[in-house]
Amino acid sequence: MNPTTRSLLFWMVLVVVVVAIWNLSSQFRAGESPVAFSEFIRWVETGQVDRVELTGNEIAGTSSSGETFRTYAPPQYEGLANKLIERDVVIQAREAVASPWATLLYSWAPILLIIGFWVFFMRQVQSGGNKALSFGKSRAKLSSNTQKKVTFKDVAGVDEPKDELQEIIEFLREPQKFQKLGGRIPKGVLLMGPPGTGKTLIAKAIANEAKANFITIKGPELISKWVGESEKAIREVFKKAKQASPSIIFLDEFESIAGARTPNSGEGSDVSNRVVNQMLSSMDGVESMEGVIVIAATNRPEMIDPALLRSGRFERVMHVPPPDHGGLRKILNIHSKDMPLGKFDLESLTDKMQNFTGADVEAVCREAALIAMRAEKKSVSKKHFEEAISRVRPTITPEMMEYYSKLEGVLTSGLESIRRKSDTLMGIESV
Repeated sequence: MNPTTRSLLFWMVLVVVVVAIWNLSSQFRAGESPVAFSEFIRWVETGQVDRVELTGNEIAGTSSSGETFRTYAPPQYEGLANKLIERDVVIQAREAVASPWATLLYSWAPILLIIGFWVFFMRQVQSGGNKALSFGKSRAKLSSNTQKKVTFKDVAGVDEPKDELQEIIEFLREPQKFQKLGGRIPKGVLLMGPPGTGKTLIAKAIANEAKANFITIKGPELISKWVGESEKAIREVFKKAKQASPSIIFLDEFESIAGARTPNSGEGSDVSNRVVNQMLSSMDGVESMEGVIVIAATNRPEMIDPALLRSGRFERVMHVPPPDHGGLRKILNIHSKDMPLGKFDLESLTDKMQNFTGADVEAVCREAALIAMRAEKKSVSKKHFEEAISRVRPTITPEMMEYYSKLEGVLTSGLESIRRKSDTLMGIESV
């Protein structure tokens, strides 16, 4: 339950409790002690009651000794008034009128409950994602200024992609500089590489270095079984980017929305085809969106539809490889800079981190700190790091390294072939 709903329910319960206490206090006023009805009848018969006030079945009175009391007459009891008159008891009768607060509560309680239920229902719909009521709303997140800023100083082990992306940073900072020379920056950049190699960090660093807004969304979040919703969600992402220009759209797990199109053979392939078609259309529209660049990340580049990789769309494809020995050392220095370290050489640990990615190194640092904390040590020693390395499983296996090396060569030659063919088709393209 979200804070707004909790606050609303709290105030509703508070009002009910206050009204209930008010009614109780009005029934039992100060100085009035409740007595049993049978005791009250005995007092009347023995002449101990001086005067009473009858309000419906409620009886409030004063005894001959000056004490006040209160009781309640059962509805089946008859002849009470005659009995009191026979005993010379002063009687004052009033019509039973409900408390104004109780009347207000009874009349407004149903309306308040309906309003409260409706607010609660709408809050649940917004947070739970009822697709019928949130049709076409994308879940793209615009990075906040209060979040920690990631720059290229926080990204290590991927020097080549960083150098190649500098021109994109310069374009976002000074687009007029390129436009004067008739130059055009790539509309889209595809970062491919194994999981954990820093593709997301690179995209964030580009946005922060260029002082551009960073809009991020995962590919599966754009997929929906509702007809037309996925396409509308993609259009919403590009619309949000245009409003926040200069901006970078970062599409993670890109292969889920950019898979190669196939002849319709079911609902799943039809949805995928429609999503790819919308991506093609949106990428063609980026040209009119000054200051917007699309960066996508994938670890399955062989699944990407070739039409997205031709000139004018994702024409810049960059391989983000696992870090080498020097890259591991730099990454280790970044993630351990705030840790109280013992006297040992960090570089000596990199030999034991073969096939580790940047995410694996970060996990090693966290695990080493936890091991030192459990051992109640004031610093993290080499022994703690070695134990952490043995616990963290490397993301990249030798087989995966070989696969990505071959894939890089195939994609490089294949992309060039695709671009050459698409440029000679004189506008005849599958869109």
